[in-house]
Amino acid sequence: MARSGRLLAAARGDGAVAVGLMVGNVLGYLLALVAARLLGPAGFGELSALLAVIVVLAVLPTGVQTVVARAVAQGADHPLAALGRTVVVARSTLLSILAIPPVLAIGLALDASLLGCVFVALLLGPLLVLGWAQGIRQGQEEFVPLAVLLLLNNGGRAIGAVIGIVVFDSVAGALGGALLAAWLAATYAWIRAPRDRPQRSARGRWGAGDVSRASAALLALFLCTNVDVLIARAVMDAEPAGIYAAGAVVAKVAFWLPQFAAVTALPRLADPERRASALLGSTRIVAGSCALIVLACVIGRDLLVRVVGGASYGALTETLPWFAVAGGLWALNQVYLYDALAHRAAHPARWLWLALLAMVAMVLALRIDSVGGIVTTVCFCAAGSLVIYVLQSSRLAPQDVVPGHSPGL
Repeated sequence: MARSGRLLAAARGDGAVAVGLMVGNVLGYLLALVAARLLGPAGFGELSALLAVIVVLAVLPTGVQTVVARAVAQGADHPLAALGRTVVVARSTLLSILAIPPVLAIGLALDASLLGCVFVALLLGPLLVLGWAQGIRQGQEEFVPLAVLLLLNNGGRAIGAVIGIVVFDSVAGALGGALLAAWLAATYAWIRAPRDRPQRSARGRWGAGDVSRASAALLALFLCTNVDVLIARAVMDAEPAGIYAAGAVVAKVAFWLPQFAAVTALPRLADPERRASALLGSTRIVAGSCALIVLACVIGRDLLVRVVGGASYGALTETLPWFAVAGGLWALNQVYLYDALAHRAAHPARWLWLALLAMVAMVLALRIDSVGGIVTTVCFCAAGSLVIYVLQSSRLAPQDVVPGHSPGL
């Protein structure tokens, strides 16, 4: 009975995080649809560029979340101490934050959206608070509250941006609405964050260096899952590059859909007693989810191509399953990246950086200029990094994981 109760609680937590992530992504797509229609091509292009910058900047708060979750799971931090270290990280990045608006305005030719660039810079504040709060919930394995925060963070910003577009009909209005929503979410996170968990251990302390390593690792994963679209754009004509971009949507779905498994596994990966079962369980969930997506792409490829792009994307039919394979392989890489982060590996993302370089080098050196050729290259590089991660993980000694308390499942 006790075991079945723990399994039910775990399933409930996984389901909550899955829903929180999925709804947030759906609301993000809704924002894109509204912005494309109401702002026009020029405005939508500017907003898309700035939203992409926000995604890149968000690797820092996500790095904070990952490190805080690991420290709390190991009993090495309590919430207020973790917040203090988050403030130190924010202070160390202040100059970079102040440099963001002019760099964006000049580099992206966004003269009309300077205020929007300022809003992008100011977003890092509430995102860091949310990263801290999400890390606390993740580390304590309170996954339902974590799902609420994820929904308020991602979905709330999307809704705020939509309201800003409708009210002000401008890029600055959209980003101002997103900023306001982010501060509301951060305020809620601060008010609801637990503060009474005692500090248990001096080991496993963290600082700006830990956040930098985690953020760099997450940036590598982000680039690996997005650079192929840019490569396709660079080596192919506009039409096949557009077909590739449509296929990349399927890869994104295969990558994001099972992401909850890596998120909920992180605190257990930080516990040497539960690490092996957590790694095996999350690998099975991700691999199973991706296998179903690949099967769906094989069986219903014609229907999926019409849904993703329409009749003009018929050339995508043959290669669609390979995009699902690529997304699934990166999702499995994420599980093992989190495992490396959980035991504080010195270079957790070295294999992802190598895979990234290999993708670019292979396409350019071999002059690969077809949809099937590029997606096959992506699959090859993703599989290569995954194999190395698995081999590295199997050699991890128990003492390499910082011991400490972790809530039982």
